[in-house]
Amino acid sequence: MSDLFCASDWISCGLLFSQWSTTQAVKDEMKRLLAVPRTHSLSSVSSNFTVGQLLDETLPPVDPALNILFSKQLPVAELPGHFSYWTVPTSCNARCLLDQFGQAWFDGSASVIHTSHPHVALPLWVLSHWNSVSAVIEGQQGARHQWHAFNVHPCRVI
Repeated sequence: MSDLFCASDWISCGLLFSQWSTTQAVKDEMKRLLAVPRTHSLSSVSSNFTVGQLLDETLPPVDPALNILFSKQLPVAELPGHFSYWTVPTSCNARCLLDQFGQAWFDGSASVIHTSHPHVALPLWVLSHWNSVSAVIEGQQGARHQWHAFNVHPCRVI
């Protein structure tokens, strides 16, 4: 095998995925496929946000029953404008999807389908995006619970 990734050597060839026995070229290609574009990255959130602003931020709902399917369809070139409001999987389910990604990719999957929007084949990087977003949402919910438990608002001085 070459140092360059060649899809015909790996994808839809009946191979079993193992993160420990793949080449560096395969690992690099996986990293590229799962890299979230800057336009959808959470790192674009301003570092000047206060805790109160972050807690007040409206984030998409988490759906523990959300079903995400791997698909062999080519992904859309551009996400729908309302994508950021779609429900997201729990952080546990998002991590499971990322764990399943390698084998699904080796089996020929090129996109994922959000079952609430079955006609939109999403790029594989949305798995990384959902993993980050769901972790932020769950952290936000936990922080809100703590603030409310102490009946304190993060912007109010005691």
